[in-house]
Amino acid sequence: MQEIKKEVLETILRRFYRQNILAKVINFNSEGATSKGDNFTSSMKRIRFNVVLNSGKESVDSVIIKELPHLKYSRETWIKTGIFPIEISVYRDILPAMESVMAEVQDFTEPLWPKCIDFTANEKIILEDLTKYGYKMVKRKQALNWDHCVLVMKSLAKFHAISVIVHEKRLINLNIFGEHIYQRKTAQSILNGLIKDYFRKLTLTMEKSWGTEWARVIQRLRTEFAPNVMSLLSNLMKLNEKRFNVLCHGDCWINNMMFKYSIDHSTPISLKFVDFQNTFYNSPAFDLRLFLATSPNLEVRYSSYDRLIEIYYNALVKELSDYEYRGSVITLNKLKEEYERVDLYGLVAEMSILPVVLLEDSESLPDMEDVLRCAAENEIEKIEFNPFEKAPDSVTDILKDTLKQMFPDCV
Repeated sequence: MQEIKKEVLETILRRFYRQNILAKVINFNSEGATSKGDNFTSSMKRIRFNVVLNSGKESVDSVIIKELPHLKYSRETWIKTGIFPIEISVYRDILPAMESVMAEVQDFTEPLWPKCIDFTANEKIILEDLTKYGYKMVKRKQALNWDHCVLVMKSLAKFHAISVIVHEKRLINLNIFGEHIYQRKTAQSILNGLIKDYFRKLTLTMEKSWGTEWARVIQRLRTEFAPNVMSLLSNLMKLNEKRFNVLCHGDCWINNMMFKYSIDHSTPISLKFVDFQNTFYNSPAFDLRLFLATSPNLEVRYSSYDRLIEIYYNALVKELSDYEYRGSVITLNKLKEEYERVDLYGLVAEMSILPVVLLEDSESLPDMEDVLRCAAENEIEKIEFNPFEKAPDSVTDILKDTLKQMFPDCV
């Protein structure tokens, strides 16, 4: 074979790259990227556009624009909680560091997150549109079957493992990621009212239709938990650097992950995590607990929790080994203890997310702007919608199981 000359190679490559560079946007249109009940903390739009490349070829492309809501109370609430700066920091600092770690060990697998194209400080993020590559969300009412849950466990383990290496390189700023949203003073006043209202409506529903055997649990929820819920959560989530910690996704449930499928259109083969607004550094049990509390279907939920935790653990150990981590790793028994330790976090996730995930009619959900206005004005009881009365029986069954585990002597 004749040796190619450097000058010829340069000419070929310059022509290739020049031809594929965007020359002009011809037109574009925007559309909503989510449905009611899918996203509460930001406005999501998909921008589709026709472009001309330098080669003269026309092409169609799209991006996702995620920005703070424009409505008064929604905007003020999410500014106070600080979620946008967190997500921007993840895309600007953490995920590029993770990609560098992957490159160092020659891990050429697809990253577990979308590419960030641009951002405006604390206001707007522009992301690649994953639907172009075949990724899509699972319908939240459908929940996730065994194959999906296994992929989530393995993907979460890899995300956590890479974060351990990034932290070892001192690239995770604990001034930013050392606290969860529940621990931030600016967020607690609003979240306190919202979570207390979940307890109020749950105990009203329990009193009305669960039977007298739940009386002691109702009493404990009302006297011990509801009045002190933010301090209980804050203490539960206090960072202990002597534990095995990872960078938690922080909002790891069905609406914040997208799947790509094999040719049979049903077997998931790849996953991307989205929405890093609640990312924080702490025990991996928080991500596990939130996911398993909110996202598996009933068949998985009632038969496979222990197996999924073991799948996660084995994948975590393997990934850390592959990334040549030499530090100490949490044991499987300790991980299960951690999972049980954060049961209140799981209960709050079930109360706040499950009724939304499994609600048949998402149009009956109250307007989020009204909810946040009432929360800001300490009038949350004006929101009469009770998600526990509207939700299907499966939500009640799940909550009963969780409360029996939390209060074994009371039922």
